Amino acid sequence: MNIQLLTDCADPEPLFHSPLWCAEVKLDGDWRRVVKSGKEVIGFTREGNRVALSEETVALAMLSPFDFVLDGEQMPAGRFVAFDIYGLMGSPVLSDNSARRDILCDVWKGEVVERVIGEEAKRELCERVKASGGEGIVLKRVDAPYMEGRTPYCQRWKNYQQEVFEVASVNIAKCSIEVSRHGVSFGGVPVQSLARLPKVGDKILVKYERVTEKGRLLRAVLAK
Repeated sequence: MNIQLLTDCADPEPLFHSPLWCAEVKLDGDWRRVVKSGKEVIGFTREGNRVALSEETVALAMLSPFDFVLDGEQMPAGRFVAFDIYGLMGSPVLSDNSARRDILCDVWKGEVVERVIGEEAKRELCERVKASGGEGIVLKRVDAPYMEGRTPYCQRWKNYQQEVFEVASVNIAKCSIEVSRHGVSFGGVPVQSLARLPKVGDKILVKYERVTEKGRLLRAVLAK
């Protein structure tokens, strides 16, 4: 299945400055492709597996008079948020990102991800995501086509947090460590190489997205 993937953005500053880049909220849901063909609406995962869609998503798709293929995020409670369109009436949408956005808003009758342009608006969105503890933002080049695979024209900046933890245990076989604070475990953290493995009792700086409901660090890595 042809899908466009994000690359990581280490420094969003140049993209904030450039008028060729827009910013969108990075949603913390499950990636979905929604395909409408006649009276049939089908959902697919990133791996190409067929998956059930919520009744609300199917009903919204049927409101459109067009057949389409679009990408988005399946959120809790059946809410679907679209962020790009791949096909329309049996043909790929070859337009640039800005034009695809206009087409998407015309075709999809449901929710479309928030998008901003302009340096001030991009910075404001980024700060709002940080303050709310959101996953991050996606920066897209407005003149870029839909490209299969990872593309430098769609970049994600993640809202990582950084804190100091103590190494509770070391797993040499898995090249990972368990971290804790005040005797409470926050789960494992992978380490890039055996040479970087710290010792039990060391204080280390860990970068992570958020703490899960089970008290584990999500997507944790050692801070450089």
